[in-house]
Amino acid sequence: GVFTYGAGKVGANSATFDGSNFAALTKVVQTNFTVAAWVKTTGAGVLPVVDAESPGTSADWGTLISGGKFGMFVGAPDTFLYSTVNVNDGSWHHVAATRRSDTGEVRLYVDGIFNTNKFLPVGPRTAPVDFRIGANHAPTSLAFFTGSMDDVRLYDDVLVAADIAALANPPPPVIQSIAVTGGNTVLRGAGGNPNAQYLLLSSTNLTLPVMQWTTSAPGDFDGGGKFSATNTFNLTTPAEFFRLRLY
Repeated sequence: GVFTYGAGKVGANSATFDGSNFAALTKVVQTNFTVAAWVKTTGAGVLPVVDAESPGTSADWGTLISGGKFGMFVGAPDTFLYSTVNVNDGSWHHVAATRRSDTGEVRLYVDGIFNTNKFLPVGPRTAPVDFRIGANHAPTSLAFFTGSMDDVRLYDDVLVAADIAALANPPPPVIQSIAVTGGNTVLRGAGGNPNAQYLLLSSTNLTLPVMQWTTSAPGDFDGGGKFSATNTFNLTTPAEFFRLRLY
């Protein structure tokens, strides 16, 4: 479907799901895997996140929000597991589910913290033809996600708790070097989201109750998360402080 884009949680933009659009992708996992995403919604009912359903009683699976709680089902027979906390309060939440094929264990994480687990049907999930983000495959009870999603990820492995915590709490980019060239201050660093945008903020006063920051034009991290930002050097007040803001 056609997407519009709003403010992102990771990077500049997130995809807006209006209750009728979704994205489709080819099947990329079927045994051990992890599904993770940032979601922002106030929707009620069934809200598919990443869905890999197939008709009838089959070796399929899906992640969803239902009754405000994040969950996962595994088919043959359909068995569900839901988080103990709600994620449909209109704020950004990081949700993740891991699944082991040999034991059937599914573990759910909310905002980078382990929430609950359960042993669901075992074996490879061979039935799905494709995956959908933001909609399910049910022909008689089609459901759509409403709200925003960002940084949807699928891994063909079971991520450990520390890896999922890092997805939910990514370290901020760091300024690694500052150089004065002519009338400019050039700041270089790393650790940003590849190809995302940032703002460089500067201030010459740290004594006010509320700091006064001047904002530069947006910049872009490169494909490796590195950046180089230039700020005009103020000769009359050479003591200057800098920070980066992601958006």
